[in-house]
Amino acid sequence: CVGGVAAQTPPGHAIEDFVAGPTLSSVKISPSGTHLAMIVTSGEVSQLVVHDLAGGDYRSLMETRFNESFGGTMFDSFNWKGDEHVLVSARLFEVERRRGEDDGRITNYRYGGLVMALNRDGSAAVELSAPARRPGSSGVILDILENSPHEVLMTARDRSGGLNVARVDIRTGDSVEILQGDRRTVRYHTDHNGEIVARVREGLWGHRQMIESRDPETGDWIKIAEITPGDLRDLNEFTVLGAAEAPGVLYVMVRPESGETPDTTAIHLYDMRERQLGEPLWRHESYDVAGMVTDQYDRFIAGCFRADVHRCEFQDDTLRAHMTGLSRFFEDSRDIFVASQSRENDKWVLFVTGPDEPGTYYLYDLTARSVDVIGPAYGRVALEGLGAMRRIDYAARDGTALHGYLTWPGEAGGSAPPLIVMPHGGPEARDSLAYDPWVQFLATRGYAVFQPNFRGSSGFGRAYVEAGHGQWGRRMQDDITDGVGALIEQGLADPARICILGASYGGYAALWGGAREPDLYRCVVSIAGVSDLPAIMRWERREQGAQSDAYDYWLTSIGDPRADRTRLDSVSPIRFVDEWRPPVLLIHGDEDQIVPHEQSRDMERALRRAGKDVRFITLEGEDHNDWRQDDHILALREIEAFLAEHLPVD
Repeated sequence: CVGGVAAQTPPGHAIEDFVAGPTLSSVKISPSGTHLAMIVTSGEVSQLVVHDLAGGDYRSLMETRFNESFGGTMFDSFNWKGDEHVLVSARLFEVERRRGEDDGRITNYRYGGLVMALNRDGSAAVELSAPARRPGSSGVILDILENSPHEVLMTARDRSGGLNVARVDIRTGDSVEILQGDRRTVRYHTDHNGEIVARVREGLWGHRQMIESRDPETGDWIKIAEITPGDLRDLNEFTVLGAAEAPGVLYVMVRPESGETPDTTAIHLYDMRERQLGEPLWRHESYDVAGMVTDQYDRFIAGCFRADVHRCEFQDDTLRAHMTGLSRFFEDSRDIFVASQSRENDKWVLFVTGPDEPGTYYLYDLTARSVDVIGPAYGRVALEGLGAMRRIDYAARDGTALHGYLTWPGEAGGSAPPLIVMPHGGPEARDSLAYDPWVQFLATRGYAVFQPNFRGSSGFGRAYVEAGHGQWGRRMQDDITDGVGALIEQGLADPARICILGASYGGYAALWGGAREPDLYRCVVSIAGVSDLPAIMRWERREQGAQSDAYDYWLTSIGDPRADRTRLDSVSPIRFVDEWRPPVLLIHGDEDQIVPHEQSRDMERALRRAGKDVRFITLEGEDHNDWRQDDHILALREIEAFLAEHLPVD
């Protein structure tokens, strides 16, 4: 069972178990720390459950049912309103599927929204909505008004498109509009007393955003900042992390200029009125920012980073000692996230995960220093038999120190099992000692999995990212190959039993690995991968615009399709099909908005014309990722069968 709430089907290692959603999610503690609220899911049914920590009983407050093929209702979010009430937001879906003129599948989704207030025991359910709203949506909660026990603020667009604010009574559902907005208003900001202090408005054609503050006496709006795409470029890869305590001030993450030391990202305050970037609040010397922790008043209390595992450095000595103790308790091998806190900060809900642990919720009592299990997040996955992951350090051919992660199948004997090389996407992403359902799916099938953090990966500072610029198919690919070579030298891989598999950029690396290292890889699996670099750059220019930030980024990352055409052709897998040897499996969604479906379709046609062994699976109606569960299962089944044929496990 999950937290003693509901029985689950026997967990295991079937494909369906690895792609299934969480059985327990969104665990939140009440302000006083006496109750937990959580979403418990079994099949298509999800329940909002409240657990009395003192009495031990569980009570279901609300139930939803959702099916990917037919729609239904799905929990969106919930929050405690004091200790006696729970506020719930749900989304309503209607799904219509029909055949298009070209006989392809067309999927239409119609969305709605619902907001409810319930007593903690599930009684007195009241629907909340802002007045004069558009049909089909109740609006969204702007502020739960902690100092007002029976009211909340909600925003909703009216029939003309204006974003209005209303004060809503959670006992009766009565609402009073307190502010009218216009069509260009995107969102509002409130202070800790629930007063509306700022709003964000889009400029004409969406080319800029204006931040305006509200005069507390007259209610007039005063422009305090105007942000354009050019401003963001000038702020040097400026990423907003959240609102700070003072109105008009944001927490931002900024990557330093090339050549600065240290070159890792840092957390700053940014004053929108003055367009002034403050000095760094926090920075790690070796790793980029991976998040931050603030208190209930939006005050910064910890900066987070990811070495091999996720860690947060707390400013307060007492809180730092608690996190150090928790890390030791979990043997310094788990990611630890504070998911929810009581008002007095004396009880925490922890979400803890690791390579062979999909995730478990715990209740931590800071006074008693006790840790109690609430329940597993993914109850269908059996922990027994999952692979064990470890860090592998190695040197590239030019002497650069690199590392990756090797997952060893739980049932492997003394000899090296067949190896799957799995480069990550991005390419500005990274792997770590973390749970990956695809990795564990492969490990439970008897494969070792290697995930290299080649140059161009994120998380290790600006220079490490820039070392990958213009190096598609070159240095980045060498780093992958050198990692495989290190495993072979250490006896951790059999050179006759290796395949390469990847998605997005990883799909490109898989294809290029097959073209460049045909003697190393027995087979290739590319999911939504790039095969033709000049073609993908022409597509980016057409879709994003020659002056866009997105196209400018890809010019830097990949190269100019005109000035660098010869170089891009020389590292495009589609140009090397005549010499191709390993069998290939291609998987791609036909509505991919990141890497167009044609990249795999054209690769398949070129390989087939050259008489090569290729199989192409099109996922109808799917984008780059976030596939429907049935298509996710289809993809893994195809991969499982393909590997069983070309890289069998003894």
